[in-house]
Amino acid sequence: MKIAAVLKWVGLLGVVALLGALASIWPRPAPGLFGTQPVALEKYLKGDPSGVPSALKNSSLWVRGEYLTKAADCIACHSQTHHAGFSGGRAFKLPFGVIYSSNITPDDETGIGTWTDAEFLHAMHEGVGKHSQHLYPVFPYASYALLTDADVLAIKAYLRTLAPIHYRPPPNELTFPYNQRGLMAIWSQLYKPQHRFEPDKDHGLEWNRGAYLAEALGHCGECHTPRNVLQAVDTQRPYAGAVADGWNAYNLADPITGLRSWSAESLVQYLSTGHTPSRGTASGPMAEVVENSLRFLAADDVAAMGIYLRGLQPMMAGIVAAPVLAPIPSNSYLTLGHQVFDEVCASCHRIDGGGVQSEMASIQGSRSCREAVPLNVLQVIRLGSHLQGAQGAEVMPGFAKTYSEAQIAAVAAFVVGHCG
Repeated sequence: MKIAAVLKWVGLLGVVALLGALASIWPRPAPGLFGTQPVALEKYLKGDPSGVPSALKNSSLWVRGEYLTKAADCIACHSQTHHAGFSGGRAFKLPFGVIYSSNITPDDETGIGTWTDAEFLHAMHEGVGKHSQHLYPVFPYASYALLTDADVLAIKAYLRTLAPIHYRPPPNELTFPYNQRGLMAIWSQLYKPQHRFEPDKDHGLEWNRGAYLAEALGHCGECHTPRNVLQAVDTQRPYAGAVADGWNAYNLADPITGLRSWSAESLVQYLSTGHTPSRGTASGPMAEVVENSLRFLAADDVAAMGIYLRGLQPMMAGIVAAPVLAPIPSNSYLTLGHQVFDEVCASCHRIDGGGVQSEMASIQGSRSCREAVPLNVLQVIRLGSHLQGAQGAEVMPGFAKTYSEAQIAAVAAFVVGHCG
């Protein structure tokens, strides 16, 4: 046992040494992150892109915090099904174990009821908890580090108005050496911005407001940017696409299929409602973002996000073939997909994918249906989809327990070939 313990800590020292070496050579976040001419927030002369919309500027601290909490989508990660919101316990399954989100209700024992302003700021900006424990970056403090102190404290003020929930999430289940929290101190030095949000002086207030919403509050890049070997977002390939929680988070900066090909109106409609004609309906984690966050934002803020995201620097992640409308295949595998689709799916989606119940049921032209590897189509069929849209809840049941994986794959292949 003694030899095993020695080897264990020798291995840990080796990891620390490796991280230290990487610190001197690994690409770090660019000084400005988003633009080419960053300036300190107080020196930006075109207005303040942080905070809340003008209509809420004179509201109480907790009202401003409620808006910012929704913009940051805190409830999505700090809640789990059939539990009170913000009480934590959501499991994040990673290659090296499981991390459970924390309780951020104002309960004194299990939540943040006794946290001071300084401790809350330290957690949000530095990734260090009340008891000096380093937090894992599944909590996106590398993005929240950009938030102003005023916005962080407004969020805290809102969380303090919630009903205290006495609930202690399960302990994390991480393998060695990932269970050594001290390593996160080195990770933070490598990848966490060492400053608050810095607007780009070459861009106007609306663009910078969109950058603040997307980068600091909305942390969009946490899902849509690929990660390096140390699980940090790759700042050399911003928004080039990744897999998030088993779903494709698309390359938003692709010059062919990315957001540059969207009209401003279509993108605003998609962000606000989760659907836009000929582009598809949000599912999976993106549906959660719309349901918990984006649909509550002011119209001007959604427009600002659209301006920023449509202006991302082009970033290729591979050659994407132009979609071709194919006839229904006749081989047996795709015939099975056609049969199941006709029996089960067509009643809502129509045989041509045009949608029956509502326009949100339309899958014609959807990005998910044009993928060479239709991961999101498979996930929607298996797990279903729920979206609180403008017309009310849109619910599609999951069929993982009803149909075999072969049948689900056949339906996905049929959808891609026929409706994409």
